[in-house]
Amino acid sequence: MLHVIWNPHAGKGRAYEIVEKLKRQFPDARFWKSTHRDAMQSILKEISCLDPAVLMIVGGDGTINSFAYHTELLTCPVIPVPVGSGNGIAHQLGIRNFGDSIRAVKEGNLCKWHLIETNQDIKGFNILGSGFTGFVAHKFATTHRGLDGYIKAFLKTINFPEHEYEINGRVERAWDVSFVRGGEWGNSVVIHPNANGCSNDTFLVSLKKPSFFTIPYHFLLLLAKRHHKSQLWKSIRTDRVVLNVGSEFGHIDGEPVQLSFPLVAWKSTKFVLFKRL
Repeated sequence: MLHVIWNPHAGKGRAYEIVEKLKRQFPDARFWKSTHRDAMQSILKEISCLDPAVLMIVGGDGTINSFAYHTELLTCPVIPVPVGSGNGIAHQLGIRNFGDSIRAVKEGNLCKWHLIETNQDIKGFNILGSGFTGFVAHKFATTHRGLDGYIKAFLKTINFPEHEYEINGRVERAWDVSFVRGGEWGNSVVIHPNANGCSNDTFLVSLKKPSFFTIPYHFLLLLAKRHHKSQLWKSIRTDRVVLNVGSEFGHIDGEPVQLSFPLVAWKSTKFVLFKRL
């Protein structure tokens, strides 16, 4: 049986419209409403006892991130239905709209997506960031959702300073440091051209702060998915990172978190089976 977990807050209310479409498309499916992360555990416990064939998640990266903490309860492939503010995880699976999610039920291939785990109560699938992107996530949490909300949060936090980081024993100053399993922040904005959650590669990406006069140029590079060509961008391939010093402003899959140090993050042996196109 197909099961659907949906977040009523996703997509500024569009989740309700999507759920009605799914009910017409799959009249025998069972639907579960999840309004917060704590509700996800009890829902997954019930679903895991019902021999599910496929689980659809109606929401964005934050909704998907909420079951990173309960992977042992997931016993079937997962298909995102992207109605969130970023949808970076769904995009990397080749799923960009409702129709893609429907196609993935029959046509999708399995993708083994390993988690990011830490020595703190922080887990996720996509990106763990410290610094500027974490500060943006904290500001974005207090504004309205969507791409325009991200842009406003970005502009409000452009003066965020570089911090001193100690990364795997090496000290450097950086505007942002991210541990990357997936290659997209969301809204088709790419953090790493070679990263994808369905691959085995994990990267550490650091960004220097652009000067005030070059911000428009680097913003255009970012939108053109060419910011990795900038001298401000640096990447190494690694499955584990230790931050002994850094910015306490962090995010995991776009959701704001408060970081403490030392922070150890690694590519987990735990994974979720997604279906991708």
